[in-house]
Amino acid sequence: MSYETRHITADVVGRSAQGMLLAHYALKDFCAGIERARVEEVDAVSTVVAELHRARRQAAAALAEVERLRAEADQLRQDLRSAGGALAAERARADRLDGSLRRLIAGVHADRARRAAA
Repeated sequence: MSYETRHITADVVGRSAQGMLLAHYALKDFCAGIERARVEEVDAVSTVVAELHRARRQAAAALAEVERLRAEADQLRQDLRSAGGALAAERARADRLDGSLRRLIAGVHADRARRAAA
């Protein structure tokens, strides 16, 4: 083998090794980038899942609060109807007492007038 052939062969082997190393590191960096993206996506998905879980808990709490407020509103309506009935009864009682008081006052005036005339 001549000097030129050995030189060219060594050059080809060296450049091939460099090319393989460059391809190896490029592939390694590409795979590492994919792994980083996968980890970031997993973190992003985990964050979205956690946010969804939190939103579901808040929605459940809001629904429970709505049900509690509906029950409270029903109770208040019932109390209002009861108070309206009691108010109507008290008004009727006040009207009866007012009539009785008017009759009593009229009786007192009539008695005074009768005494004054006698």
